[in-house]
Amino acid sequence: MVRSIFIVSILYTAIFASDKPLQVIAFGSCANQNEAQPAWKAISKHKPDLVIMLGDNVYADSDTEWIEQANAGKHTPALEAKVKKHIQAQYDKLAAKEEFAKLRLSTPFVATWDDHDFGKDDIGKTFPFKDISKDIFLDFWNEPKNSLRRNQEDGIYASYYYGEEGKRVQVIMLDSRYMRDSQYKVNAEDQKLRDKSNTGPYLADANLNARMLGDTQWKWLEEELSKPADLRIIGCSIQFLSDFTGWESWSNFPKERERLIKLIGQKKAEHVIFISGDTHWSEFSKVDENLPYPLWDLTSSGINMEWREISPNRYRVKKPYYGSNFGLILIDWENEPAVKLQIRDDKNNLVMEEKIKLNSLSFQH
Repeated sequence: MVRSIFIVSILYTAIFASDKPLQVIAFGSCANQNEAQPAWKAISKHKPDLVIMLGDNVYADSDTEWIEQANAGKHTPALEAKVKKHIQAQYDKLAAKEEFAKLRLSTPFVATWDDHDFGKDDIGKTFPFKDISKDIFLDFWNEPKNSLRRNQEDGIYASYYYGEEGKRVQVIMLDSRYMRDSQYKVNAEDQKLRDKSNTGPYLADANLNARMLGDTQWKWLEEELSKPADLRIIGCSIQFLSDFTGWESWSNFPKERERLIKLIGQKKAEHVIFISGDTHWSEFSKVDENLPYPLWDLTSSGINMEWREISPNRYRVKKPYYGSNFGLILIDWENEPAVKLQIRDDKNNLVMEEKIKLNSLSFQH
């Protein structure tokens, strides 16, 4: 029996979504609502127990002129109404996708956002209409009206729990937009060189105060990583392990990335797997140097968005894939519990796979 319980706390929303153990989890990102999305039909064939959306679930960028008006002190009700109408129209297009709509009727979804469904390409906390985006996002993904997630003042992060002890999955959905600082860019001369190779404008920010997550989200995350789980899936809208900084990734905020890795160690949080989106290509990343157990990041992007100019990544495992795709996590709870991490194309062909025993993601391994 499915039951939803909201644990009262000023720091987090913990949702016990189901007593039934998860076996099949589908996930993806980057779904342009103006184009066909055949991946949903392929996803449905696997009859997933859960679908995780990792951001750019629609492309609803606000007009630059609207942002400039708001920042210039012309943040009027009429302007807000225009922004709201625009964003809602993009979600309505996604809702109208037949195969997506069918899947939502039979399968629970959980979601976070990225820049294009948050507000504007690569934008962070300076987006002036972020609370409008938040309300529409939470309405679309059927967040209850009395949910504590709606009252959080610094983002849409949330955690979910599935299954009883011994088969419990914790899904942590981070918000890497609402409180994120502006990113550190190369100078104008270097930008011209980067434009020729299309390698992006960003550099790692050495500023100790440069933030990806706000203080309250960090406190919440510390609480979540202290809780028991047999598999922890941390959903990030952008790549966590990749070391390339030209485009958006946690590597642009190295102190924040280091802080999360250290927090996993401090809390003895075992069985962590990261999943991410954003890139418009898919890949496995693995880091095991100077860590008690290997960290994996499975990037799936996009549902119908593609990018052929794949960036370097020294932590990449196997070849990347730039065609339309989705991710699968297949959990085997019997004998030695293990997960299969898969990328499949929008016709359901297997593109890449890794099998990981859960006991290899352990401090005792």
